[in-house]
Amino acid sequence: MNQGLGADKWVVSALIDMYGKCGCASEMLQVFKEMAHMDVGSCSALVCGLSQNGRVADALEMFR
Repeated sequence: MNQGLGADKWVVSALIDMYGKCGCASEMLQVFKEMAHMDVGSCSALVCGLSQNGRVADALEMFR
């Protein structure tokens, strides 16, 4: 996220959702780690993306 989009929570949530739907879990996690502020939308997108990609244990850990 070199373009400075990490501060926009809507863009970050959309990127996390997109990477999750595309099966790119490592990219999805990288975007989540680089985001400026976590919110409910980005956390929900991450948990959904992890579970959709078969990483249920990781999804449950993030949910906690």
